[in-house]
Amino acid sequence: MAKITKHPADIAARNQVKAATSFSVHLRRGPDFKINEPAATLGEAITIADRLSKEHANKTPLIYAITQEDFTVLVPKDMIATARGSRTASLAQETPHIPANTSKPAVGQRAAILADAEKGILPPIPDFSAPTHARFRKKLEEVVRLVEARDIEALRTLPIKPTSTSPRAIKRYRDLCVTAILAKTNTIKDTVDMS
Repeated sequence: MAKITKHPADIAARNQVKAATSFSVHLRRGPDFKINEPAATLGEAITIADRLSKEHANKTPLIYAITQEDFTVLVPKDMIATARGSRTASLAQETPHIPANTSKPAVGQRAAILADAEKGILPPIPDFSAPTHARFRKKLEEVVRLVEARDIEALRTLPIKPTSTSPRAIKRYRDLCVTAILAKTNTIKDTVDMS
């Protein structure tokens, strides 16, 4: 059987993918509707592509590598499959460390956090250190700043579209903070009125 050799252009493209500085996930749904999401690593890009595929009727997004020169190179399917396989294998070998406030709280925990918020105790800030949360970190930081400023009106009117897990966590955190700030404000007001 004849040995299949790769074309020099394919080899060069693969080397560019390996040396990429970042990635971009692209999904075109129509002439005027396309989605582009940035990713720091190929693993993160695969996670985003899988999510977009589920959200958009199993359409397969394209993953592009971004080079140091700002060129885009289409990541070949077999490189994606290899990266996906090694990522799955490494996840299976690792014992995951999930901080308490990143996992979905159990019903009892959620009730306890809500009960604390109703007493004026702020909930813990969600842990967005995982790469999948990267593009939502600024929104979370904005909410945290408004919470620290106790700006209830700005918190209430801040637009948060709960389209995926990250913005849903931000919205839940924001709503609990509003509850806690209002509870604390009412407690202080009651104390002042009683004196």
